Amino acid sequence: MTTNLYDDVGGKPCIERVHKKLYDKLLSHPWLKDLFKGNDRDHLESQQTEFMMMILGGPKIYGGRPPATAHCHMFVTEEIF
Repeated sequence: MTTNLYDDVGGKPCIERVHKKLYDKLLSHPWLKDLFKGNDRDHLESQQTEFMMMILGGPKIYGGRPPATAHCHMFVTEEIF
């Protein structure tokens, strides 16, 4: 029996697969892809994976900015949301 959601979902390998599929979809979307212009995909995926690992109870290795400051440049309007 596992003790946290991180282990329950399959740990880092599963989270990495989820983020690979997520960014496949985001970066091929007609206009959502524009929100990620100028960003390295590997960096996006690794940062997202490390953040979610921490949130789900796994290793705390995320060294990026908090979501509010990391995404403030994206200007996500109510319509987009």
